Amino acid sequence: ESLLSKIGIRSDRTGNEPVGLMERGVIIQLLVNEGMLSRVGNDMIRFSHDSVQQSAYHLIPQPGRPAVHLRIGRDLRQKTQATEELDEMIFVVVEQYMAGI
Repeated sequence: ESLLSKIGIRSDRTGNEPVGLMERGVIIQLLVNEGMLSRVGNDMIRFSHDSVQQSAYHLIPQPGRPAVHLRIGRDLRQKTQATEELDEMIFVVVEQYMAGI
């Protein structure tokens, strides 16, 4: 079962195919419209509630979770290039890196 079908989107994809950037944008906007995600600033999104985040996390197969954490840590680090932003996010970034190893 694909991730798209798990969130109610019909697709011919198998569960192992990567989702393209355009599709990601559509999925994110759909989840924002449904109230599951909210936008924070220009480039960041946040789950609307902890239970939504936990449910999404449990959709990720256990063996793939470290890679997801590592990618999140790298993305956060890249998006927080300014020193002030990094000061605010450093513990979140390090937490993601640690979960990725």
